[in-house]
Amino acid sequence: MTAPTLPIGGLTSIEIGPRTLIAVVILGVVATGVTFHLTYRNIGAEGATNTATVGYLLPVVSVALGIIGLGEDFSLPIAIGMGVVLVGVGLAPWHTRPPAPAISAVENPTRQDVRP
Repeated sequence: MTAPTLPIGGLTSIEIGPRTLIAVVILGVVATGVTFHLTYRNIGAEGATNTATVGYLLPVVSVALGIIGLGEDFSLPIAIGMGVVLVGVGLAPWHTRPPAPAISAVENPTRQDVRP
């Protein structure tokens, strides 16, 4: 996608200082790594459907933080949009997963806590 812009911007060199490099590494490792860890942990604990609904809350949180932290405008269409998102997340199936079947000593002879 950037190839068509090369005639306009040219191939100017970019200098990356140590401060920029550290910021990129922190954002890449910490933000991405922690996010993936929490996502997979949530999938294991709550299931994929409930984990997917967390993603729908991101715009609501972003708008709220913009209003609170940056003083952005809040209007009726924004409130309606946030309400629609919250109702949709509320309608998602928030049921618990059925328990996993027990493994017998025959299937897993290394388990010590299973009695015959």
